[in-house]
Amino acid sequence: MTTDRWLEPSREGELAFLLDFGCDELVGVFRTVSPMDANLVPEAWAGQFPCQVRVEAVGAPLALKGAARTLKAAGIPLRRLRGAGLVPRGFNFPATVTTALLSAFRPAG
Repeated sequence: MTTDRWLEPSREGELAFLLDFGCDELVGVFRTVSPMDANLVPEAWAGQFPCQVRVEAVGAPLALKGAARTLKAAGIPLRRLRGAGLVPRGFNFPATVTTALLSAFRPAG
């Protein structure tokens, strides 16, 4: 298991979303199928993000534009990653945040 103090380990079965801060997209919905660990796939993201978790899609994954806006609206505090876009401050959030994010992935209609 990773020893990075700023990470809170995830557990199997938690809901997860992928943030592509390069194009400000939030992709989801996923369910974790492993605990967080270091370098599960060392070559992923050119090795820049060693803390990883294995996931499976819950339904067909959707990509939402305006990820920073969606995350802020869900109550997630953001910070600017050096040389990149806005990213969440932390990784694990209360159920109210998950509920808000899930509602963003519901089809309109």
